Amino acid sequence: MCIRDRVSTQSTWGKIRSMIRQLNDSLSKEDKEVLDKLGFYAYRPRILPNFLNPHADTYWLTNAAIFTFAAFARNHATKTGAPRSVWSFTMGAIPFFALLSKVRLDLPGDGLGARKTLKERLEFAPITRKAWERAIAENTEYQNRLRREIAELERKVKGDSH
Repeated sequence: MCIRDRVSTQSTWGKIRSMIRQLNDSLSKEDKEVLDKLGFYAYRPRILPNFLNPHADTYWLTNAAIFTFAAFARNHATKTGAPRSVWSFTMGAIPFFALLSKVRLDLPGDGLGARKTLKERLEFAPITRKAWERAIAENTEYQNRLRREIAELERKVKGDSH
């Protein structure tokens, strides 16, 4: 049964999405066309715009501009007798949240210190550590297999040339 037949019998998008998540084998061209018509596509990570990326200078310039605007607005509110609390809160929140986004708060107590190494991060993530160790083991096995195949091919070439 191809996807087109299964999709036509589905009643809700949720069922379709769960079916798509369960697909493990590669899709045929026909299946891909059906999914394209339904609006499904392969995951593509979105690039974070620089004004939202705390590691970019544009982010800090944007925060500085907002902070400056809030300072002028607070000053104007003071002169006109309007409430200043909104602008005061904004002026306090901008540096606080800017630093929080820079730190990313991935581990408590990390603060503004040095970035953690891979080994330190894996210490607190046992599932990730197991996956990392499995990937290293698979890679080592693959490299050893390649070395054996290369050595075998070299022996064959040397044997044929003599």
